[in-house]
Amino acid sequence: MRKLIITLLSLVMIALLATIAFGYGSFDPRVYYGYNNVRYKIDNSSYEVQVYMMNPYTESIACVVDSSRKNLENFTLKDKKIIAATNGSAFDDEHSFLGIYWKKEGSETWLHGSKVSGPNDSKIDAALRSDSHFFPSFCIKTDGSANIRWFNNCNELNVAVKYCDYIVPVCHPLVYEGDSVFESIKTDTYDNRFKIAPSWDELKKAAKEKKGKLDGYRFNDFILEFSATVKKHRTLLGHKRNGAYILVTTDPMNLRDAAKLMVDLDCDFAVNLDGGKSKQMRYNGKRVSSLPDWPVINKIGSAIVIYEK
Repeated sequence: MRKLIITLLSLVMIALLATIAFGYGSFDPRVYYGYNNVRYKIDNSSYEVQVYMMNPYTESIACVVDSSRKNLENFTLKDKKIIAATNGSAFDDEHSFLGIYWKKEGSETWLHGSKVSGPNDSKIDAALRSDSHFFPSFCIKTDGSANIRWFNNCNELNVAVKYCDYIVPVCHPLVYEGDSVFESIKTDTYDNRFKIAPSWDELKKAAKEKKGKLDGYRFNDFILEFSATVKKHRTLLGHKRNGAYILVTTDPMNLRDAAKLMVDLDCDFAVNLDGGKSKQMRYNGKRVSSLPDWPVINKIGSAIVIYEK
């Protein structure tokens, strides 16, 4: 009887550990450092997913931008070997990318695809002060950590750059402080007047009514034209507490499943980048992900790259 009880308790513990390990869904096979082509299974759905998990001891991350759009393979880093890369943020007909870009080297600062004088530039200040739903920024910090920010003005941006290697323009928050923004109501750490995102039901209702910006929330569904709640090819970027960054491309999925996927990859912060026809990943010089039924993929103005240190 004692052996039976011990066996049953052991099985219960294994089941609990499995639940903790897998979270919302599961990966088949498991994801390791380097390139992985896996299936992510959640509820009644199964998605093909490409994951590049950076080794924080031998690799590093950068964001590269250009004033004109070009093929992903044409983005380079001087004297660095790029191992993996994906497309970056959204763009429009007039701008190669949308949002704020900053690079520590040379304090290089851009707004909507054009170079500006620096983090204190009046154009950036005007853009930030006029819209509390402005494009979010993914902060790649010098100490190995990361964060998602919505700057209210240039003063806040100027403080943040002191702690960052890159400030990257992105589209939507997915994971904030380890939680899906659609499963937990999270508050903006830097401005408690705002929550990060509404509940999933509120977001779906707002999308039907074509309300992209909701009072009191940072999430902006105008970005990428109300596509958050529909299934769409995705490109995602995440950060793990151990300093590893993760690049992901997916089959069509909504952002709720995308957020759960990034939580299951153990991200403390994760964001949605441009998707659809822009979705693409390269690994060791070869394209490993793009739309299978689209003959010409979008040229892009920003790219996220992993390179050898």
